Amino acid sequence: MTQGSDLPGGIAMSNGRLAAERIEIATKLVVRVAEVRVSEGNWVADGTLLVRVDTTETEALLRQEQAEVLEARQQAIQADARSRQRRSELTPAETEDARVLLHATGLDPFSNRPAGKLSGGLKQKLSLCSARPDNVDG
Repeated sequence: MTQGSDLPGGIAMSNGRLAAERIEIATKLVVRVAEVRVSEGNWVADGTLLVRVDTTETEALLRQEQAEVLEARQQAIQADARSRQRRSELTPAETEDARVLLHATGLDPFSNRPAGKLSGGLKQKLSLCSARPDNVDG
């Protein structure tokens, strides 16, 4: 170390190398590395891309899940269409019987809600109504 004449008192100048701390890199997911873009000992700037991961399997899973969602939506549309068709085929007496059952069980406020969206207790009531439509006391 040398004391430079241009430097203020208490300041020294030196040549040398500054060694940074070793930094460990870990992922939260198990992934396959497709490419390592730096070598050990390379200097890297903040934001430098260090590795590229292989996303082939993840993208395939995503496409599979998207297909399953689409299929579920199609099934829901078909079920809704069947339900509408069945309701349109009800006779006025059957429609009145259904209205009486809904009112007697307290389900009338939920008459337009799909069965799958009802709470557990309401599903039980609906199940009982469906199982015993001949026991209506009007």
